[in-house]
Amino acid sequence: MFHQLQCMRSFVNVADNGSFSRAAHAMQIGAASISEHIGNLERHLGASLFHRTTRSLRLTHEGKRYLAHCRDVLARIDEMDQQLARGGGEDELTGLLRIEMADGVDAFLLDAVRSFQERHGALNIHILRSSRPFDLAEGSADIMIRSIAPFDGGRDRLVSQIMGQSRTTFLASPAYLDRFGEPLTPEDLMRHRCIGYVDPASGRLWEWYFGTPDDGVFSMDLPCPLAMAQGELRRRAAVAGFGIINDIDHFTAPLVQQGLLTPVLAQWTMPQPICHVSYPGDRYRSGRINAFLAHLKQWFARQPPSGT
Repeated sequence: MFHQLQCMRSFVNVADNGSFSRAAHAMQIGAASISEHIGNLERHLGASLFHRTTRSLRLTHEGKRYLAHCRDVLARIDEMDQQLARGGGEDELTGLLRIEMADGVDAFLLDAVRSFQERHGALNIHILRSSRPFDLAEGSADIMIRSIAPFDGGRDRLVSQIMGQSRTTFLASPAYLDRFGEPLTPEDLMRHRCIGYVDPASGRLWEWYFGTPDDGVFSMDLPCPLAMAQGELRRRAAVAGFGIINDIDHFTAPLVQQGLLTPVLAQWTMPQPICHVSYPGDRYRSGRINAFLAHLKQWFARQPPSGT
């Protein structure tokens, strides 16, 4: 008999673990049973879910789409089972919440995650780190958090919320400023060594943005002999004296407090969201997701303003 829900759980475990054997170990069943479950699903759907070779296992296009639906269906069932097992109560969260964060954001939000889990001790949280663009097609995360605005071309119908406000900041190490001097205007940066940000998806070097006294904004394409796709590495390079970076004040404040970086061009900073929190608008939003979003809003409301 074809037990579709059981086969769906096996499919999700194979996708998460990257192999039939690891999925079998996680589910404490035989690898032959996992293989049978996947075969049953593929025959039922009339489509292959995985590209299989002797060295790799990856989802097909149909597999990616089906994985997102499986997560949706199983999340609804698991949440209802847990509520009924608790006598219908909704306050205690259980199960797994998967949050994918970009670098910089993950370290900054660690306290928010810790305090959320303290309130919901039966909830498991997996923090996934990624610098890739917003892409929830594979359903690898329930929520994605980035410091930059999402652009998904409408594929995933993302719902995004801006949380937290900070400011841009321009910084260099004291040693760099002693050697090359302090820039007084954005144009002065043309004669300095700037550490740029390169988009990991397109390879494009991003322009720098500056605020003006009348709340206007302008951008400049600066020569950047060194550019990186990770914010943490850019901050490390600046501390090491490689050059000047632009970043978000809340991310760089600890380095300024330690005397490792010195702000410059303070009059050219501008307001900047700390993070964009996104999730698919066309999928089921579990109580875990709703509770974490509410907690994150409250946590940000308690944070000190930028520059304090």
